[in-house]
Amino acid sequence: MFRLFGKSFGKNKGTGKTRFLMTGLAAFMLAGLLLTGVGCGDDDDSPTDPGETRTHATLNFTLDDATSEIYTAGDGLAWKGNFSYDADNDLLALDPTSSGPFVMLADDGPVSGGGHEPEGAVAGDHLWGASVQVETTDMSSVFTYGVISGSVDGSDGDWIDGNTMQAVTVTSGATGTITAPGLAVEEEVIPSDQAIITFAIDDSANQTYTAGDGLAWKGSFSYDAASRVLTVNGSWPGPYPLLHDDGPLSGGGHEPEGATAGDHVWSVSVLVDNTQQRQLEYGAISGSVNGSDGQWIWSGSNGVLTIPQGTQGPLAAPGLVIDAFGTVDLLLTVDLSDNGSNLAAEFQGADYSASAKVKGSPWGWAELDLVDDGTAGDATSGDGIFSFLLSRNVGAHTGLLESGQVAEFVFVLGGVDYRSSGVCATAGVAGYLDQGSGLVAVTIEVQADGDRNTIVTVP
Repeated sequence: MFRLFGKSFGKNKGTGKTRFLMTGLAAFMLAGLLLTGVGCGDDDDSPTDPGETRTHATLNFTLDDATSEIYTAGDGLAWKGNFSYDADNDLLALDPTSSGPFVMLADDGPVSGGGHEPEGAVAGDHLWGASVQVETTDMSSVFTYGVISGSVDGSDGDWIDGNTMQAVTVTSGATGTITAPGLAVEEEVIPSDQAIITFAIDDSANQTYTAGDGLAWKGSFSYDAASRVLTVNGSWPGPYPLLHDDGPLSGGGHEPEGATAGDHVWSVSVLVDNTQQRQLEYGAISGSVNGSDGQWIWSGSNGVLTIPQGTQGPLAAPGLVIDAFGTVDLLLTVDLSDNGSNLAAEFQGADYSASAKVKGSPWGWAELDLVDDGTAGDATSGDGIFSFLLSRNVGAHTGLLESGQVAEFVFVLGGVDYRSSGVCATAGVAGYLDQGSGLVAVTIEVQADGDRNTIVTVP
C-alpha cells in the first residue's frame, strides 16, 4: 500500500490496498535508463566527453513507514533503480543494466551525526532514508527507482511493490541537495462494514509443505480471491482461501501484517462482512487447486471463530500447528475374526476382511489399509486380527509420534465408521506404542466431547 509523497493515487477497491498509477514518465521508467541532453546536439551515447565539467550533488531519498511501522533494520530495505552505488566512495552512478549494488536504507539519523540519512532526519522514527553523492556533468540525468526488501549490502531483493516506480532528474552541473520523490507505506484501509480475519497453518517444525501442496482454509464460507472477501455460508460451498508463505500484503504477499515470507507458516488475510454477528466453522485441507476441495488435515473438532457485529479486527482464527515428528511408533489393531463377533453389537455378523481401513490425525486423515499378513506388527498372519503400523505408513508430510501428542483415529469397516450411537466403539480394538524398547499396550480412549473419536495419548 503505497503513495507518492503529496499525491494520492487509485485504490484496488476489492482490497482497500493503495496502488501506484504510472506517471507521465511511465514509458521512460520501464526502459530502466534515461539519459537526456540539455542544450546539446551531440548524439554520442557516451555519458561524458573529455571536456565535460564534473561536479557533485547530494541526492536524498526517504521511505516513510511511520504510520504502519512494518519494517525493521533486519528487513534489508534498499533503494533500487537504474544505477549502481559505490559505498566506499559514496557515489551513485547511472547504470543501464540496473544491476546494482543498490543503496541500503537506514533509520539511524543524518550523515552529519554518523548515520546515513538526509540532514534533519531522526533516528528511530521509521523514516528509512539515504543521502548519497551523485556526479553531475554537462548533461542532465534521470534516475528511475523503487524500493526492495531482503537486500544484503546493496544486493538485489524483492520489490515491495513492482508497480512503485518513480523518477528524479539531476540537472547538469548541479551542486546542491536534490530530494528524490519518496514513497510511503500506509496501513490498509478497511471499509467500516468489513472485518479483516486471518488464518494460519504452522509447519515450521517439520517444514514439509511447499506452495505446490495446495494448503487451504476450508469452512462454512465461499471466497472470492479477486476481492479478498469471504462470504459466510453454512453449506461449506467453497471455493476456499489458499494459504501462502509469501509475506504480508504490504509487501505484495497474501499474509497478515507482520508475517515473514519463507518461515513455513502458511497464512492468509481476508475480509468478511461485519454488519451482523457472524460465526465461522472451519478446518484445513491440502491438495487444493485454486480454492477447490482437498484432503482434510485438520486435527480435533472443527475450529470456530465468532465475528462480533461492527468489529474490524484484525481477528485471528485459531489455526493448525503441525506437531514435530517424533520417534514413537504406533500399532493399532481390530479383531475382525469370526465375522466380527468381538466387535460392537451392530457390527457383528459381517466379514470386513476385504474392507478394513483406519483414518487418523497423524497421517492427515487419509483412509489407510489394515492388514492381516504378519507385516504390520502382528506376527500371526490370517488370524483375523487386522493391524496398522504407523512406521510403515509415513509419507512426505507425516512422521512418528512425539511425547505428549494425542493421536486421533477412526476405524472404517465396510466403508462405515466404527461407531456406536455416534461414538467411536472400542470393542475388539487395541493399541500399542514403541518408545524404543518394543511395543507396549496403551489404553484406547474416546474423546469426551466433539467428534468423539478414539484417541491414544503418548506418555
